[in-house]
Amino acid sequence: MRKDVLLNDGGDLLIRNGSFVHGNSDAQHIRLLIKSAPGDWGQSPLIGVNSNKYIQANNLEQMKSEIINMLKADKYRVKKLKIGSDFEIDLTVITPNV
Repeated sequence: MRKDVLLNDGGDLLIRNGSFVHGNSDAQHIRLLIKSAPGDWGQSPLIGVNSNKYIQANNLEQMKSEIINMLKADKYRVKKLKIGSDFEIDLTVITPNV
């Protein structure tokens, strides 16, 4: 289980009582990995699935493959991954011991 500073639904830092909120960040990490594109992360320029590219091209299988590859590179094991025709992602992973 990874822990980090958490973000709210809008992607802003989550703050309670004047302090950053820390907690389990696996779901947040995976969501950001899928949404972001290569080049979005300065110190890791190859990281990111760029899901919008696959949505625009209506290419579910390639998107699925890219998600699996990115998660595997980040030490997650994909147990289940289904992408619906509406691009709704149903994902179950085994988290790394970090």
